[in-house]
Amino acid sequence: MLDTPETHDKPRNARLEARVSSDQKDFFQRAAALTGRTLSELVIDSTQEAAAKIVQEQIGRAHV
Repeated sequence: MLDTPETHDKPRNARLEARVSSDQKDFFQRAAALTGRTLSELVIDSTQEAAAKIVQEQIGRAHV
């Protein structure tokens, strides 16, 4: 199992910024609202999930 950093139990003292179009931001905010999350929660959860998948895939390739 892949060990990923927890996002809910530790203090958040680092900042991450990204430039997106107004349409993208609106789309992301809509998705967040539909899932009952804030935009930050949606971005953090989605990015965490995508990063874990990428790392797991790369680890799998390294063992082949």
